[in-house]
Amino acid sequence: DMEAAGSRPRWDALTAEQSRSLVKWLGEHQARARAAQQALEDDAALGSALGSVAFDEAQRAALVRMPIYETVGSAARDQRVSLETQRYVLPEPHPFFDPEEAAVADRFVPRDVCGRATLSLLKELGVLHLTDADVFERFLLPAFGSLAPTKQEAIRGHLLEHWSTLRAHDAVCAALRETAFVPVGEQLLRPPQVLDPRNAVLAYVFGGEERFPEARF
Repeated sequence: DMEAAGSRPRWDALTAEQSRSLVKWLGEHQARARAAQQALEDDAALGSALGSVAFDEAQRAALVRMPIYETVGSAARDQRVSLETQRYVLPEPHPFFDPEEAAVADRFVPRDVCGRATLSLLKELGVLHLTDADVFERFLLPAFGSLAPTKQEAIRGHLLEHWSTLRAHDAVCAALRETAFVPVGEQLLRPPQVLDPRNAVLAYVFGGEERFPEARF
């Protein structure tokens, strides 16, 4: 038991460097263990020789509870946290979203201190690796109405440019249906509130109302 009574380490006594080294070692151990598991499936003798054993479910649960991890926010305060609260990592920079913003900094693991093995372990421990679509669904679209008009316009351009990919994500489509992001006159409307200007009948019936978006939408 990684947290056996009487031998439980003082995790909060670790320095930032010690915590990073420990998390790195844990990630490397798990990577070796996964490699050994794969080798065992391919060649029993080779897999046994490698010898590493992957963390089991109970051990992974214990790792989640250990306050040895850093978020963008906690690192700035020289503090470590557990993974019991949902944490995220953004593997690639995003053009419209910054994990260092105060409102979300405590929820994001800094990618610049994580090697591939560490990122893989964190994923096993429940840290979500966010894609472009995930960022839109979870952060950008819910806050769209509070963003500056120039940023709103840039985001609309990004959605249109990458729509062929984003449309495959049901959660993004659901969030878009509930988001007032379509400019019609001086207001922003949700997609179900607007009408297709290419439909001649609708254009005739509703021609006097501000219900038609720009042709690009």
